[in-house]
Amino acid sequence: LRLLLCIGRTQAHGLDDSPRLRADKVLHAALRDGGQPAETLAEHVRAGGRRQLEEHCVVYLPQGGLIGTGDAGRMRETNSKVTLSGVPETMLQTVYARAKETQNRGAVRDEKAVEIIRRLDYDFSLADKDSAMSSGVIARTIVLDRLTKAHPGSVAVNIACGLDTRCYRMQGYQHWYNLDLPETIAVREKLLPENGKISQIAMSAMDDWGGMIRESGDALVIIEGLTMYLSEADVQRIFDVIARRFPRVTVLVEVMNPLVVRNFKEKSIEGSHAKFTWGVRDGQALAALLPGFQLVEEHSLIEGMAEFLPIYKVLGKIPLVRNISNRIVVLQK
Repeated sequence: LRLLLCIGRTQAHGLDDSPRLRADKVLHAALRDGGQPAETLAEHVRAGGRRQLEEHCVVYLPQGGLIGTGDAGRMRETNSKVTLSGVPETMLQTVYARAKETQNRGAVRDEKAVEIIRRLDYDFSLADKDSAMSSGVIARTIVLDRLTKAHPGSVAVNIACGLDTRCYRMQGYQHWYNLDLPETIAVREKLLPENGKISQIAMSAMDDWGGMIRESGDALVIIEGLTMYLSEADVQRIFDVIARRFPRVTVLVEVMNPLVVRNFKEKSIEGSHAKFTWGVRDGQALAALLPGFQLVEEHSLIEGMAEFLPIYKVLGKIPLVRNISNRIVVLQK
């Protein structure tokens, strides 16, 4: 059984007896002496070092077993190797944020996300350190869950679904379609095999996927965490596909302020080589780009942040803070 132990970032205080450095010494002594690293680590745990290893190490057991970085280490068991790069890779970081939130603060409850993370062999160290990304994902989940629940009986299409698990948290929809790129759906089908009222569509959001929707009636389309990686023409193309397929439809779409697109970088997103490329000032500006769609309302993600960080109840009253946040725009046709 091959064991790789990666010690997290070393603190600058230089104390040789810090828990992080003691764990490092345990591994290197075992490897240098040709011993059994797993046995040495087990001995260290019996001597009272379990908490140190959980909090300061990343342990990969590729043949199955524990994987972890502090909080994550207590919830991951691996048996599925996942290799992605670019925008589809961001789906792993967002599902990790929901899983971590579920097992810690609990502002959202997503047991499916926890189940997925337990099955992945992936280095989440960047996502683990990116509190801005994690908070944004949780805030977005809170706002979108609330808005989605307001449309029971609809045919739902989740565009760029990644490993989103909202279909398991919602009830009352007519049918739920999860749509994403073929390589993403291939991963999703392995981790979340779906049937019955939940279907997968392996196509680009810009393709003519409307023919894959069998049901009629009111529709709800969710576009989460996508537009900021596209161009204005791409966004218009997606809405054109939506408009041609559905006579009556509500669209919940996340957008980013252009100022953030130009000046802000999330550590974990940069690590996956995805780049922010497009933004729009607000819902009114977005509706002006989309013939046939009218603005109904928009919600700053500050609303979601206030659910688990009360200070945002005050900060959300400051126009600059509220306006610079990502927002969920509600459009109807």
